[in-house]
Amino acid sequence: MKHRAKPRPSQLPQYVFKVERLSHEGRGIAHYDGAEFSHPTEKQGKKVFIRYALPGETVKAQITRQVSKLEEADSIELLSEPNPYRIEPICPHFGSCGGCNMQHIHPDEQIRLKQDVLKSHLSHFAGLEPAQWLSPLRSTRVDYRHKARIGVRFLPKSNKLLMGFREAQSNHLTEIQTCKILDIQLDQALPEIKALLESLKGKSSIGHIELAKGDGEISLLVRHTEKLKQHDVNLLQQYALQKQWQLYLQPAGVESVHRVDDADAEMYLHYRLNEFDVDFAFNPTDFTQVNPTVNPQMVKLACDLLELKQGEKVLDLFCGLGNFSLPLAKCVGDTGKVVAVEGSEAWYRKRTEQSYQQC
Repeated sequence: MKHRAKPRPSQLPQYVFKVERLSHEGRGIAHYDGAEFSHPTEKQGKKVFIRYALPGETVKAQITRQVSKLEEADSIELLSEPNPYRIEPICPHFGSCGGCNMQHIHPDEQIRLKQDVLKSHLSHFAGLEPAQWLSPLRSTRVDYRHKARIGVRFLPKSNKLLMGFREAQSNHLTEIQTCKILDIQLDQALPEIKALLESLKGKSSIGHIELAKGDGEISLLVRHTEKLKQHDVNLLQQYALQKQWQLYLQPAGVESVHRVDDADAEMYLHYRLNEFDVDFAFNPTDFTQVNPTVNPQMVKLACDLLELKQGEKVLDLFCGLGNFSLPLAKCVGDTGKVVAVEGSEAWYRKRTEQSYQQC
């Protein structure tokens, strides 16, 4: 059973390993073992982190990085029975695209692994042992991501435009035709967007695009390093009008982002937490919770566990847009108080505006 991993041009060797366990980030951990395999004597006992390999499996792996205390590798062939939790990745680009690294692991096992990581961190850094583990919050949707930054690169020698995500541990782009974890509306638009970018005269100046989806809006942001010709701006505007999307250009840093489909319109998308009757406005570049299906469950669970009463006080650190602090304010009522702390001045201004809008 071969893996889809993209071959790496390298003079580093290939070896057979027996995988013992998983690392915190989901890589298989093995050791050089000269007694069982034909491993160099000088490497005896050295730890190897192997992408795409699971516990109990024997794999052929291509070494990709060597340092004094450990090595890294990619599994390129499974030589034994697969781990019971191994599944077929849903994405045809898995193994070359660096966007996902656990699609070969059953979701139940992914959750168990992440719980083990949290347990280890609580024990190691805080000396805490949870008395009870709550059932995980889950979503049945695979296409859960409502935001994505997608790299763009024009190759003048081949007159080809690449659009995709970066390869793992590399600055190279993996060209993608689809992203199965991206919201279906955004995913289905990827071929159209690539064709649009290919038609631009200034396509060599496009560095990346960003897609974002709110409850009722979608935005397309184009990052460019040189001023776009009006011809190109017109094409982008026509596409946004056809799709009824918001269109943003970013010629420099994040402060340069501006809306061009309707210069007089607000620069916001929106989402709502119905349980608490609160609405949020966010910019295309703002951080929001990655999974809009799980987010309401997460906020409700936090509020339920706190068992807040009218008049109580709550501290919300790194509050961002107020995803937690505004629902918490609803729980403590007019006589209560939520102190929402945010280190970013820009986020603070947005958070203050959100608070006044909800009053």
